Amino acid sequence: MAAAVVGLVMQTTTTPMKVVVVGAGSPVGQVVFRKLLKRNTEFHSVGLVRNYRGYKELRRLGAKPEQLRICDTTQRHSLKHAFDGAEKVVICSSASPKQRLAYKIKNAFLWLVGRSRPPRPDELYYRAGRRPNEVDYLGQRNIIDECVDAEVEHVVLLGSMGGYRGSKLNEIGRTAHDPDVKNGNILKWKRAAERYLMQRRLFTIIHAGTITEDPGKQHEIVWDTDDALLRTPYKKIPKDDVAECIVQSLRWKEAIGRSIDIASGPMNKATTDWLRFWARPGNCLYPADFDGFPPE
Repeated sequence: MAAAVVGLVMQTTTTPMKVVVVGAGSPVGQVVFRKLLKRNTEFHSVGLVRNYRGYKELRRLGAKPEQLRICDTTQRHSLKHAFDGAEKVVICSSASPKQRLAYKIKNAFLWLVGRSRPPRPDELYYRAGRRPNEVDYLGQRNIIDECVDAEVEHVVLLGSMGGYRGSKLNEIGRTAHDPDVKNGNILKWKRAAERYLMQRRLFTIIHAGTITEDPGKQHEIVWDTDDALLRTPYKKIPKDDVAECIVQSLRWKEAIGRSIDIASGPMNKATTDWLRFWARPGNCLYPADFDGFPPE
């Protein structure tokens, strides 16, 4: 009983907790923001989006204009005072690759004969100014630095599995034998930002498996560390379940100081015992010289 009381301390305040969601227009960030809006007696949510399209999407969800702000995380001045008064910040922003025109044309013909396929890494690219080095590392450093200045208590960072053992995702935006590490390497830059956060704020880091559009709450959420789940059948997770895990990390003190990988497990029931979920010990490893990132 004592452990449950400790875990629920964050839920017993009478004033809603101010939470800023960075990347609130992203697929997962939008679901996180929607869930926080529905829990308005517990959370006062503010969403940061990159453009007016994201702003309009969140307005349609019911957000008030004063709950939204358009900013570019790669420009630190754009974030000034964005986190004033916030107790917690959720970071869902990430570089997003685009399909090359040649792939789109070729796949359109393949679709006509029933042979369409997902793009290979060399058929994707990042737009100028939106590379992982700029968005997932420098941009997230800007967010973390502003959180430090605003004395934000706790930062929750959404990452991806594959950052410990390597992934073909790192090849997107890179050519063969590319000497410039600033190109591609998305999971390496994410990992570098995670280490930067861990040195500066109370943190929770959640590495999601492959995110799907499947309905949430159909399977339990399982977690492990250091990409161990990639050696199991459990490598995917609905975005709704990722968002719920993020929201629950805001509510439970046991989530602070944790870095874990999550995916959908074998049991056909939703995770409901979040104290038990977060209280089980275990954390991802962060060797000091991991991959030499960030390079000097």
